[in-house]
Order: sequence, then C-alpha cells, then structure tokens
Amino acid sequence: MFTRKQILDAANQYYPDSYLANYYNESGQPKESGGDKLADFIVSEISEVCDVQGNIVARFNDIRDRLEDAIDEIYLVLDGLKDLHNQIPGHEECWGDEDEDYEDEVILDFEEDDHE
Repeated sequence: MFTRKQILDAANQYYPDSYLANYYNESGQPKESGGDKLADFIVSEISEVCDVQGNIVARFNDIRDRLEDAIDEIYLVLDGLKDLHNQIPGHEECWGDEDEDYEDEVILDFEEDDHE
C-alpha cells in the first residue's frame, strides 16, 4: 500500500530540519551519511520493517514498537544520568524530583485489520 519512500518521507516531514532525508535515497533505500545517529537509527528501523512482507497495519505497529522501545531506553539512560547528577553537592534538584517522570506517554494505536 505504501512504499518505503512514502513512509520515510512522512516521518521526515516531522523530523527537525527534515534531516532524515539525508539518510535515504530517492528510492527509499538507506544510505550512508554522517552526523545524526538518531536520524540514521530511525531510517534503519523503518527500512528493516518495510522489507518485511505482510499486513501494512502490522508493519506500522512494528515501527511504532521499535521506536517506543528506543524512547523507553533513552528515558532509562536519562534516569541513570539524573541519579548521578543529583549526587553533585548543591545540585540535587537541578534535574527535578526523583519521582518525576520525564515521559509524556505517546500512544500510537494502529488498529489491525486485513489491509495489505
């Protein structure tokens, strides 16, 4: 239903400075570029899922799950850095209360049906 290029272009519209486009070519194939590891990661994850045949909604769900897993892992790393930072005398509250959660949960709910 959607090509890899269409999916990448849709994501690129929302990425700062449309920088994802530096990481895929005109046919939607990933390409080497330097500097923005997050853009590279996003293009790689989308591309891997687009290579799988099957239900388009299931593929969108897979992309969502992969990106949400990465977000969760980034939050865990931030929690570790916050804990370490809060050990600096006089800076205990610079990153906020220890019970504070960074995450504003983003839920993308793609309903599964038999769209291909």
